[in-house]
Amino acid sequence: MPDRQCIGTGQIDSACATECESVHVVSCSVYIDGQLVAESCGSGQYFGVDIHAKHARAEGNHIVQVNFTLRGTCSGDRHSYSFTKAFYVDNTPPTVVYEKPENNVSISTDDLNIIANVSDDVTKVGIVQIEMWTGSPCHFHHDLFGLPLDSTLIIRRIRGSYCSHEYDYSYSYFPCWQPPDCVDIGTTGNLPINYDLQDHVDFSHGQDCEFGVEVMAFDRVCNSTETWGLSFIVDQAAPLVAISTCPGYSFIPTPAVAGTATDSSEIKSVALKIMQTDWREIETYWNGSEWTSNESAKIDLSITPSTSVAFEYDGLNDSDISSGSHYKLTVEAIDEFDHIGKSMVGFSSGEISPITLPEMEFVVFEVQITQVDLQNDGVSFTTRAEDNENIIVCQANLSPDILDAELNSQIQWEIDDDPNTTGISGDPDDPQIGPDANLIVTAPPAPNGRGFPLNYQIRASLTIGIAEHIATHISEPWYIIQDEKDQCRQEYIDMDKATKPLRGAFSNSGGSANFSFAELNKGDFSWAIITSGLTSGLEATRTNYGHPMSLNSAYRNPIRNTAVEGVPESRHIYGVAADVAVEDLNDNGTIERSEWDELAAAAGTAGAWVESYDLTLTYVHMNW
Repeated sequence: MPDRQCIGTGQIDSACATECESVHVVSCSVYIDGQLVAESCGSGQYFGVDIHAKHARAEGNHIVQVNFTLRGTCSGDRHSYSFTKAFYVDNTPPTVVYEKPENNVSISTDDLNIIANVSDDVTKVGIVQIEMWTGSPCHFHHDLFGLPLDSTLIIRRIRGSYCSHEYDYSYSYFPCWQPPDCVDIGTTGNLPINYDLQDHVDFSHGQDCEFGVEVMAFDRVCNSTETWGLSFIVDQAAPLVAISTCPGYSFIPTPAVAGTATDSSEIKSVALKIMQTDWREIETYWNGSEWTSNESAKIDLSITPSTSVAFEYDGLNDSDISSGSHYKLTVEAIDEFDHIGKSMVGFSSGEISPITLPEMEFVVFEVQITQVDLQNDGVSFTTRAEDNENIIVCQANLSPDILDAELNSQIQWEIDDDPNTTGISGDPDDPQIGPDANLIVTAPPAPNGRGFPLNYQIRASLTIGIAEHIATHISEPWYIIQDEKDQCRQEYIDMDKATKPLRGAFSNSGGSANFSFAELNKGDFSWAIITSGLTSGLEATRTNYGHPMSLNSAYRNPIRNTAVEGVPESRHIYGVAADVAVEDLNDNGTIERSEWDELAAAAGTAGAWVESYDLTLTYVHMNW
C-alpha cells in the first residue's frame, strides 16, 4: 500500500490511500501511540486521512496504526486491513559551538580564523546563516559600488525547500552575495565552519577592530537556533604609554619616572631607556647604576601583565645627572602580540629658563584635547558652510596647572587627513592658536563623488624654550569621521547638486502600505529620502492601476544615480520619483504599448509627471 509522511516541529501529517473499481470504504480508525485520533477516513472508492496529533508533540519515537474495512461492490464481502508506521518527532534545534576565538578576547592578525561547529544528528543540518559585523576603521571588502561594508552574510545551505518559504534562506531573501562561501552542504549532521577574516576584511593598520558573529541554524524540519555568542577584538594597535612623572630641569622627583600603559590586549613588558647628552655632545645611556656607551642599555620595569599597567622607577637620583647635560627618556611597552608603544620626554639639568615660568620643582608639561564638538547632531559634519556644518569646535588644556596660564594662548592646532584610512580627505589649511579653536573642514574637489566618508585627525601642540633648549608636546590625536547620513549628503555637495538636502530629509525606515522602505531605497546607504509625495503618489497609482506594482528604482543617492546613467538632476536623488515595471497583463510574454499606456494613465491620474514611452518602453518613470 502506498503511504507518505512529513514530520516537523511536533506536527504529524499522515495519509494513505487506495483506489479500486470494485470496493468501497466501510470504516477506519487511526491510533497514535495507542490513542484513537481519527474515526473517519472518507467514503466511496477513495480513502484518506490528515491527522494533527497534539499528543505526539513530545520529542522521541512514536507509532501510528491505521485500521480500515473495505466492502466489495458486487459481492458485498468485507475485508479488514491494518498497518503501522514508526516515526520520530524532533523538537531540538541545531547546536552551535564556537571553538575559536574565545568570547571577549583580543587576537592578532597572525591567526584570524573563526572556527565553529553546527550539529544536529537527528534531522540533520538544513540551513546555516553566519552574519558578521565590524565598524570603523575596519570594513568588509567593498561592494560593487566601491563602498565599505560594516557587515556581511555567508550562507551555507542544502538543496530543497525544508522550511516554509518565509524561513527558507536559500531563496531570494538572502541571495548568495559571495559565491565561494555559498555552497551546497549536502545532508550532514555536523557542519564545521572555518572562516578566515584575512580574506574578507580591509584592516586599518595600527588600529584595533571589534568584530561580532551571529550564527542562525535550521535543521531539516525548521527547528532553529540563533546565537550572538561571540565578540572579539583584532589587536593591531600598539600600547598607549602615558608618562605622568619624570625629571625636570634640576630636580629628580620620587619616583623619578611613573606612568601607565594601556592596550586592548595584555601588556607583557615595560622598559625604560634614558639617554644623556653632555655639553660635549657625547651620548651615554643609563643601565640602572651608571652611564655607559652601550646604546641597548635599558631598565626592565616590574609590572603584572594586564591590559592596563602602572609603572614607576626610583633608580635615578639628583647625583646621577650632570649640570648642562640634556636627557631623553623613552618608555617602551610591548603587548602579547609584540606591538610596541613608546612615549618620550626630554629634560635638562642646570639653571635654564628660556621663558618666564612660576617657581616649580620640575617642568613636565602636557597638552590634552578636552573637547571636540561636531555641528551635525553632535556626531558628524560636512564641508557645507551653511549652518556651520563645516566648523569643528575644539578645546585643549595645558597641564600641570602651575604653568603660566598665558602659555595656553600659545597652543597650536592642526587638522589633517587621517593617515590610518585609505581615502584622501585632504589637509585643511586652517592653523589656529589658543586653547579654543574653530577648525574649518575643507576637502579636495570630487565632482564625481568620493565613495568614502571624510575623516580627519585633530592635534594640539605646545613648544616651550629657545634655541637648543626647547621642548614640544603634541597631544594624542582626536579622530573624527562622517556618519553614514552625512557621507550621503556630502555627495550632493561634492557633485554640486541644485539642492543639498538637510539631515532631517533622510530616514532609515518607513514606507507605505504596499511599498516597503527597502523597495523604495535603491541607494547605497541605509538612509534615504522618501517623500510623502512619492509614497502617496505610488499608492494612488496602484489603486488606479488595479494590479500589484514592482519598483525598478525609487530613491538613488547621487553616486548610484551616476552609476546607472541617470541624468545629473534626476528626481530620483530627491526622493520624488520611481520607475515602475510594466506588467505583462496579457500574459503573452511581451510588453505591449497598450500595457504601458494603462500604467502611465494610472500614474497620470494620480498627479504624476510621466516620461515618454520612447525613453522607457518596459517601465514607466513617474515623479511628483
